[in-house]
Amino acid sequence: MSPRARAASDSALDDLKRALADHLSSRPEIVFAMLYGSAAEGRPFRDVDVAVYVDESQLAGRDRYAYIFMLADVLEQCIPYPVDVRLINDAPLPFRYNISRGQPIFARDPAALADFLSRTWDEYLDFQPVAMKYLEYLRTAPRYADRG
Repeated sequence: MSPRARAASDSALDDLKRALADHLSSRPEIVFAMLYGSAAEGRPFRDVDVAVYVDESQLAGRDRYAYIFMLADVLEQCIPYPVDVRLINDAPLPFRYNISRGQPIFARDPAALADFLSRTWDEYLDFQPVAMKYLEYLRTAPRYADRG
């Protein structure tokens, strides 16, 4: 059975971010973290989406998936919600854009966070016209199944 969606008040969201920040800031490999998705947007949510940017040198030789699952497990001990953690160092542009619309949880290096946000928006806005043309082509292109 899946958990019910719930909405958080502004004060509950602040408490949630504070609890996440308390733990994430204690991990030296994490440069900054963002809350994104429905919880960050103030909509009802089933889980909490957390994106982390890490210092690659501190994860050298570690299995990234094992790290993500370990971090999610630890964060679930800090807050009363399931947590979905994603690394964003090499994330695709559309996903980075989605994350950039979220809320910062904490930044050990505010300049790195600012660089991530500005680079993501610059790249997204440069790419958007191309993406729109491609989507328009897909919408209007004849379908192979429609051909006799």
